[in-house]
Amino acid sequence: MTKTGQTLLLWAALLASTAATGQQKLPVQYGGKEYTDSATMIVGRYLDILNYPALRSDSTLHITSVITKRSAPGDTLYLHHYHTAPEYDLVELIYNGQRLLAYYKDGYGNYQRWDKEEGTWQTMAESDYNRQALPFDYHSSLYEWEATGMTLIYDGLWDYKGNPVYRVFAKSKSRYDRYYLFEKKSGLLFFVDELETRNGEKTSADAKDRIDWRAYEEYHPIGNCIMPSIESYQQGGDITRIVRRFEYIKKNVNLR
Repeated sequence: MTKTGQTLLLWAALLASTAATGQQKLPVQYGGKEYTDSATMIVGRYLDILNYPALRSDSTLHITSVITKRSAPGDTLYLHHYHTAPEYDLVELIYNGQRLLAYYKDGYGNYQRWDKEEGTWQTMAESDYNRQALPFDYHSSLYEWEATGMTLIYDGLWDYKGNPVYRVFAKSKSRYDRYYLFEKKSGLLFFVDELETRNGEKTSADAKDRIDWRAYEEYHPIGNCIMPSIESYQQGGDITRIVRRFEYIKKNVNLR
């Protein structure tokens, strides 16, 4: 769903006035697969469309993300993500030509982070890697949702500006609870509303790590997969815009 910058700024207000058209029960079978309920079917359909398992293993996927804030349009961050299937990942955040942070895993149980002060790579625990590197992952937050402890609840077929969309509530013990909105026709996720609760329990309204909303648009084909090339989110009253470029490069597992 293509949206203008002006629409992005109005999304939060529009969501507040959106009304559900009823708790329609969806079939639990789709595309030859059987799902336990409507929510898992909607999310499963979306992940099937992204088709991450089809990422090439004979090349390295390089994702360049150009990150700007509305409050500081002149400051640009660059996030480089290198992925070689199945498990090699290197992510680097660059500002003014300097590496601010980086995380690395080789697929053989080795996890490291870049120590900017020491100028060296430091070994880290898998749990620390998963917690610290997660915000820079290219996967949807719904990827492996069961392993991250999410509970999905179907919240009906809604009307969004005249378009039918499915809404799924995701409850989590480790993350903020969220509403996910999917286009009915395409099955694609286009909006995430992050709440002030974790696992249904109220949290601090001024939590600095909470993001108000995320928006995804312009899904781009990468071989047999697709990924959103534009992402926007609001946090602390400011809006960040991320524009991604995708390319396959010669397979290399020594990019550091």
